[in-house]
Amino acid sequence: PVRCMQIRAAHARAPQLAATLIGASVHEHERAVGGWQAEWATAPDLLALAGGAAAHAAAILEGLVVDPARMRANLDALRGLPMSEAAVAALAPHMGRDGAHACVEKAALATAGGATLAEALAADAAVRAALSDRDIAALARPEAALAAAGAFVDAALASLGP
Repeated sequence: PVRCMQIRAAHARAPQLAATLIGASVHEHERAVGGWQAEWATAPDLLALAGGAAAHAAAILEGLVVDPARMRANLDALRGLPMSEAAVAALAPHMGRDGAHACVEKAALATAGGATLAEALAADAAVRAALSDRDIAALARPEAALAAAGAFVDAALASLGP
């Protein structure tokens, strides 16, 4: 938890330091006093934050043990709610963003009674008019939200070399 807190603290400070660099980057004729001095004072702080956050992240990931069964159980316990935004995106072309949001919100509230998001969506006539049973079932699969994540991870790992 302390390492995560340190990463979040660095994240909170970085935008202001970056803004200082952007503000100091004005290139006057013959570069007057003030801009480059602000850059020299700020850049090391920003780099130290980034380096510290990266070191904390590396230490966190070093001991990480992935438990796919536990991850699946956690997702299942959420009854499909993490897929709410995907459901809004799928419905919006058929009923507009506001209508889609209203349908998904109603379905999300129904999950408190034990239904999954997909079951609640399938029970809504407006949703059934817009989406097929197959489309609704696909919305219940969190794996569908991963899209190209696997390809990105593979490319990142390949760039590290053997």
